[in-house]
Amino acid sequence: MAAVAASYYSPKARPNPSSASALGMSKMARILCVDDEPHVVTLKCAILESAGHTVTASTSARDAMEKLQSNTYDAVVTDWRLGDANGRAVVQAAKNNSSMPVVVVSGYVAEAFQAAEPLADLYLEKPVNPEELVTIVNELLKSSERGDFALIWYFCRFAPNRS
Repeated sequence: MAAVAASYYSPKARPNPSSASALGMSKMARILCVDDEPHVVTLKCAILESAGHTVTASTSARDAMEKLQSNTYDAVVTDWRLGDANGRAVVQAAKNNSSMPVVVVSGYVAEAFQAAEPLADLYLEKPVNPEELVTIVNELLKSSERGDFALIWYFCRFAPNRS
């Protein structure tokens, strides 16, 4: 796959850029938000909470994996480079528990995308636009509710080569 200029990359597809209020979600979601920088995880949580979601913060991969084992979540939003591990451990723990959508938000999207399976559902470069994050999470949740992960491509800032 060739590199493409844009704002995020999904190995599966891209969401429709509808407004979050027009998405018609049947329920607000429980989301696990993971980032090793406390101010960043607080900001991401506030963004998702402002959209009506219930968000649990985690500042380490170990804590996130423990929360995934002991709680039920509808989606995960995680950084890739975490202090105690990389985001692959969080993505794998989330995918092992269910087919919940997982979004990686990182300054290291190329590294994250080059990692071995399992892949997250979508990769976003930091800094992420708050409205875009909410729209993406809501679209993935809607697709998850329908059991349909065949979304259509949106625009991409970075699609690294995979061999």
